[in-house]
Amino acid sequence: MKSFYVGVKGIILNDDKVLLLQRSKSERQDRFWDAPGGRMQDTESFEEALTRELAEEIGNIKGITVTDLLHVYRLPKDVEHEHGLILVFFRVHATISDVILSEEHDAYRWVSRDELASFFDTEALYINDGVKQAVQLALNQI
Repeated sequence: MKSFYVGVKGIILNDDKVLLLQRSKSERQDRFWDAPGGRMQDTESFEEALTRELAEEIGNIKGITVTDLLHVYRLPKDVEHEHGLILVFFRVHATISDVILSEEHDAYRWVSRDELASFFDTEALYINDGVKQAVQLALNQI
């Protein structure tokens, strides 16, 4: 029987742009663009896990409100010792005065709806379908 980790991801919109983070060179899947978030711990709710992960990964984030479920995506490969990963994407409202990245990320980018197609084409090898679909859903709902 296959086991799965559950990851929660926040699609944060600010001025009709979505925040994406690029994994650092020291991380597995370096260079990959991702929505901020991470794996849930045993007793956490979706909201608790996402709030914790956003605070760890972004810094200077305040007023976090987890709202709509946007998308659920199963990674097509195992992430660790025959464990799969299910990613659950939520729309998040928050105030970010300045993005301060954790050691897990090297860069960030606010991507607008107008830039989205070009960004996805340029970074096609470095962004998974789950992130693409969640971002498109979020930007199409504004």
